Amino acid sequence: MYIMILILEAFMNKENKIYRHYLFIALLLVLSCSPQKKDWSEMTSKEIIKTLINTQIYIPEDLLIYENDELVAFDSISLSGSKFKIITLIYGDCEKCIKSINSWHDLENEIIQKEQLKMYFVILTSNPDFFIERYLPEIGISSSILIDKSYNFLIKNNFPPYKRFHTFLLDRNNEIMLIGTPFYNDKSMQLYKNTIENFK
Repeated sequence: MYIMILILEAFMNKENKIYRHYLFIALLLVLSCSPQKKDWSEMTSKEIIKTLINTQIYIPEDLLIYENDELVAFDSISLSGSKFKIITLIYGDCEKCIKSINSWHDLENEIIQKEQLKMYFVILTSNPDFFIERYLPEIGISSSILIDKSYNFLIKNNFPPYKRFHTFLLDRNNEIMLIGTPFYNDKSMQLYKNTIENFK
């Protein structure tokens, strides 16, 4: 806020050299503090994965969780408490994507319960009421459904826009260990299992 005030004052006092000096410094500070957006379109899949691996993700504070038939504020601290967790971003207007959530049912039975992992589906939608009424009854899975009305999970983490890079295995510190769905093929599932086993 103080930086923005300096910029405003500098513009209002163009003849004052001191204020012009403030303007120059303030703009440098603003630019240096702004996150640099990555040009994912210029990267190969291997380069994207290499860039994301070991990155600590940001957990938005305005996430909602669907519990006991209602939306309530999600305690992001609880997410950090588990040793491993799988997070998948789902666009709330993509019917095919939403229905694919049920594909995780076998994974729940195979490794989620056995390894005591936590799994979260982050629904990116500005209209959570429509999602709850239209799609939620079709989801036959017990893992947590989180609602991100502001798309902050995607935006503030500067994730690539490609859906194949929207599933993550995270460690206790919310750092990315693996990227991609484990049930894509047997090799992917085994990679998830081996990674979890090695970090026990």
